[in-house]
Amino acid sequence: DELVLGFEREIARRTSVEVSYVDKKSRSFFEDTCQGNLSGLTSADDGYCSYYVISNFDAVRRDYQAAILKLETRAVDWLWLLASYTWSKSKGSVNGTLGATGELDVCPELCVNRYGYRIGDARHRVKLNGYFLLPANFKLGVDASWSSPYAYNRFQATGYGGQEFLEPRGSRRANSNSQLDLSLTYRLELGKVGAELIGSVTNVLDSERPIAVCENIHGCGSYAFSEARQWQTPRRFE
Repeated sequence: DELVLGFEREIARRTSVEVSYVDKKSRSFFEDTCQGNLSGLTSADDGYCSYYVISNFDAVRRDYQAAILKLETRAVDWLWLLASYTWSKSKGSVNGTLGATGELDVCPELCVNRYGYRIGDARHRVKLNGYFLLPANFKLGVDASWSSPYAYNRFQATGYGGQEFLEPRGSRRANSNSQLDLSLTYRLELGKVGAELIGSVTNVLDSERPIAVCENIHGCGSYAFSEARQWQTPRRFE
């Protein structure tokens, strides 16, 4: 179920501001689980998990709320800009699309502390996209973003391939992230045919902030719990 409310108004020549609110609720996911979970058995009961079944879980849910402020302008012919600020909360019992994962196979071990902030949840996000038309058929494109610290979990691996959450999902916060990408385009006019040469720089400031941390209390290979294990791709050219 999705509710979107928005109001947009022109505040100057070819310039508008939009305010919107988004509320999404996802319920009744299909997922596989031990047959004992449907009859209230525990993992200590005999015959608890002799086979798996596909069931419709009302307790499994995802919720998203956001308030968005957006500014778009083409006030002058050589400029287009789209800037936005988003305040949001992304919560749920699962991260991705379900179907046949191991997230809910064995309860209660895998079913406690499941609801909380999902991976990627960041309270504040700022984005700026646009381009500038320069003399001599050149065009400069800009893509910039910033997000506040993202959520991560604290869990331990179980012997049956699941993750036992030791705190409510997403109780911890890592670091903020930002990135700036630029592109420069040159257009060639060859009679009725046009061609473009495009050069781009991704991660102009060469930021290598962590984008994922180890969430297993016993470590992730050579990485200790809460230690960064994945980073932004360094500056590159195309």
